[in-house]
Amino acid sequence: MPKTKTPKTAARVYRAASYARLSVDDESYGTSGSVLNQHAMIRDFADANGGLSIVAEYSDDGFSGSTFENRPGWGSLLADVETGKVDCIVVKDLSRLGRNYLDVSRYLDQVFPALGVRVVAITDGYDSAAEKTPADALMLPVKNLFNDMYCRDASAKTKASLSAKRRRGEFVGAFAPYGYAKGSGPDRGRLVIDPEPAGVVRGIFDARIGGMSAAGIAAMLNESLVPSPYEYFAAKGAARSSNFCKGERTAWDARTVLRILSNETYAGTLVQGKTCKPDFRRKAVLSVDESEWDRSPGAHEAIVDPATFGLVRKLARRDMRLSPGAKRSLPLSGFLFCADCGATMARHASRCSSGKRFYYSCETHRKNRAECGMHKVWEDELSAAVMRAVHGHALAAVDGDGVVRSAEAYRHDRRAELACRLESVEGRIEHNGDLRLRMYSDYAAGVIDKAQYAELARAVDVRLQELKGEKAGIERETAQLDDVHAETWEQTLARYRDAEGLERVMVVELIDRVLVGEGGDIEVVFRFGGPVAACATRQEGVA
Repeated sequence: MPKTKTPKTAARVYRAASYARLSVDDESYGTSGSVLNQHAMIRDFADANGGLSIVAEYSDDGFSGSTFENRPGWGSLLADVETGKVDCIVVKDLSRLGRNYLDVSRYLDQVFPALGVRVVAITDGYDSAAEKTPADALMLPVKNLFNDMYCRDASAKTKASLSAKRRRGEFVGAFAPYGYAKGSGPDRGRLVIDPEPAGVVRGIFDARIGGMSAAGIAAMLNESLVPSPYEYFAAKGAARSSNFCKGERTAWDARTVLRILSNETYAGTLVQGKTCKPDFRRKAVLSVDESEWDRSPGAHEAIVDPATFGLVRKLARRDMRLSPGAKRSLPLSGFLFCADCGATMARHASRCSSGKRFYYSCETHRKNRAECGMHKVWEDELSAAVMRAVHGHALAAVDGDGVVRSAEAYRHDRRAELACRLESVEGRIEHNGDLRLRMYSDYAAGVIDKAQYAELARAVDVRLQELKGEKAGIERETAQLDDVHAETWEQTLARYRDAEGLERVMVVELIDRVLVGEGGDIEVVFRFGGPVAACATRQEGVA
């Protein structure tokens, strides 16, 4: 066993700490490098060299050397250093201390000398209390740099391996999302449905389509004593730090519900690579642009079908404010628009001889009467008109294939429209990218100064982000069009052939929007059947 250089005046006996660390990346260490064997080597060294009294042992098993943060053993060691319990640290080698060149150098050159703490690395022959030769002064930074390079290389290999797995559609997360479990055996690397929470997830989607708000769904789940995701994992012995738990609160809340409703995983699409760590030494995590996420459709069994997920996603973009005290959205909430200006139609109450009656009117007209007409339509007349349009479509679906052909034609036309928009957006992305490069060339040539360049570049970057988001939206809608078949549309319509009243689920499944014009003209635009004109029946003598 190599011996380190020790001071000639070694009468002092140091209160030494034995520190051992082993990360999951240190497979090459084998059994000899285990935490127990590291401590055994340190005890043997202390017995053989004298002047060292091991007062405590500290371990970090399974912790990376790329950072000193969140290492419990290291944290306890530093606390004892500060109280004076320990004035010497002994490690097997410097890489056990850490593999971050900058941080290790800071501890060895600044922190520990200032605290009067001696550091010994056995196999590296390093002792901070020994006299330094020029060769020692040169070798220490070199060893630390090699340790840093090892960590950098291991980090790069790990990233490459995880990236390859993500592209193959394998789940690489530490924990499965609520509703799923990590597969084993032949399903290793895949998510498998966990029946109990999966049923809760389906209920959340059904309730949302039924008109309930996220807060209303959360309240319903809490009233029904359904365990929150955090509570469910804790009951299974898998308690962990969770985004679903903040502080001591583990109940369902609107934020938790919205996170579930927006997670494509539940539609069978595995989405990974949303964040990245640009520097292996730091904890900083950056968001990755949505266009660069790793998406794997059909990577696992869906809890909700893609069509349902697409409907909920569209609902999230609609204005569906609830009336005070209401728990559910009205059937047409978020679907009514002015046929002339495109503004939403707001609901109002009016008193008449029979009591209270509701009507809708254009929001633009309410704010500025000169900009648009009122487009007033009574709620009961509007509902009846929409029902007539639904019944007409449903009867056609049962009695013939006219609606099916219409749905096919609508999808074909919409797909062509989306393809044109996608081509246009991609062209604008390319144009703005070229513009960004030209700006830098102008800045480098002195045509514009630094402040002008920064302002112009910021504006272009914002525009690029908007265009990339628009591109992702077009691609999602195109995928949803491909997921819906004419037969499914026909069956959905047929379900509502004998419906007696307008329901929220019916509107969400069948209708894209309802346009209200002046004079009671109403146009119902079906999701895959194109527009159908309907006219609200005017009731005489009702103001």
